[in-house]
Amino acid sequence: MAATTASAVPVRWTLIDVAFDDGGTATGSFNFDYDLRFGTPVSAVQVTTTAGAAYAGALYLYRDNICCDLRQLSFDTQNPGGDTSQFPAYGFFAGLAGPMTNLGGTIALLPHPTGNSFEGECFSYSAGCSFNDRPKRYIVSGSISSVVPLPLPGVLFASALALLGISWRRV
Repeated sequence: MAATTASAVPVRWTLIDVAFDDGGTATGSFNFDYDLRFGTPVSAVQVTTTAGAAYAGALYLYRDNICCDLRQLSFDTQNPGGDTSQFPAYGFFAGLAGPMTNLGGTIALLPHPTGNSFEGECFSYSAGCSFNDRPKRYIVSGSISSVVPLPLPGVLFASALALLGISWRRV
């Protein structure tokens, strides 16, 4: 019998139709690897928010230091592990209707106040973005979506041949 192994490959999630209450929007994507959920499951963040009545918009390239919460997105404009002396810094937080996995699919963002989903200016920045009473703009709609690539045709063919071989031996 042939043995199979699974390999962990990060899944690219994309923001879909994300809108704020002030008319701004958010677009972009990030990688997520469920197998790294107890460490750093989010990487390669590239999220951009556009201008609205409350904010001019920002570019998010870093995950926040929040670990292991599979039902929340948390991005920063500054690297939490690097120089955090540059202000203003901004944070993007979005609650999810379901947990992220390596299986892909579509997950709705939970609008404020259900999902505490917002963008805001950081008040302090020691281990991540703290907001206190800083103004925020709230997410009113949107989702994240991902498509998991199918195995290569050769892998599928080899698997089918292995199954045929096993069933042939039983006859």
